[in-house]
Amino acid sequence: MASPSPAGRDRHRPLRRRSRAVAISIPLFVLRLPPVRRWVIEQRTNGRAWLVALTVSPLVLLWVVGFTFIINEEFFQGHLAFTIHPAED
Repeated sequence: MASPSPAGRDRHRPLRRRSRAVAISIPLFVLRLPPVRRWVIEQRTNGRAWLVALTVSPLVLLWVVGFTFIINEEFFQGHLAFTIHPAED
């Protein structure tokens, strides 16, 4: 079985980068929506901060997972570029 060509492997790279950027941006965007902000403030003033934390936790998890992939890529490809041995993209 032939191994995939580098061109075929790199074809999906921009899509992966875009999806990681979206995974990071969605929670930040949702938490800045005015109805969401009002709901969070209302729940916290009524003493139900636990409900806010429970509701926001999936968004935080999505943000952490999306950011983990970006940090991983920057660490493993970034140190190669710093040592003047860049990875072939």
